[in-house]
Amino acid sequence: MEVRNRQLTDKYVDNYHQALFSNSAVLASARNIDYEIGEIIFKKSMPIASLTYIESGLVMVMDGGGYTKNISVLYTKGDFICASEVLENKYYSSTAVAADYTRTYVINLGRLKQNLVINDNELLQVLNPLKWKDILKYNQRANELKQDIDDRVYNYLRFLSDKVYNSPRFSLGMSRSEISNYLGINQKSFIQSLNDLQARKKIYFDGKTIIVF
Repeated sequence: MEVRNRQLTDKYVDNYHQALFSNSAVLASARNIDYEIGEIIFKKSMPIASLTYIESGLVMVMDGGGYTKNISVLYTKGDFICASEVLENKYYSSTAVAADYTRTYVINLGRLKQNLVINDNELLQVLNPLKWKDILKYNQRANELKQDIDDRVYNYLRFLSDKVYNSPRFSLGMSRSEISNYLGINQKSFIQSLNDLQARKKIYFDGKTIIVF
């Protein structure tokens, strides 16, 4: 499914998020959980009982159940992790891991139903708008993989700068192998691209430290 008007949809979802978290029943159903780098948020085949919102940080979702699997998508501040899957399935089909220090709000779906005094179908109707941002994210991901390598690497670093760290200077939380996996390239190509971007004065890097210009 394609969402054509991204700006309109993003604005709608952002407004929906604000309304959702101003609801006392939602707040009463949620608890804060913090994750360190590498901590697992949920695993493949686990029963789905909650919806996880990211207040800050970065989460990578992997197809399958381990670190050798492909990193399919990244979630950050303002995202609900795998919202479309949570609302449609009973068990997770992927594994989510904190790629940086991450603060979340976990909404217990059973408790939310009780607090709102609604059934399963009514709960799906209430939370259905959350699926659109997931659809946008996967559409964007497909387009990213069509870019040439330097653009792919630069846009990834710009995403971290703008969306995750809110600063042109930051330290990478993901390893080079994880980043290469996510970008669909090998580590040698990733390092070569970093050198090319630095030579073109688009970035500066030293180890895990990155500055985006």
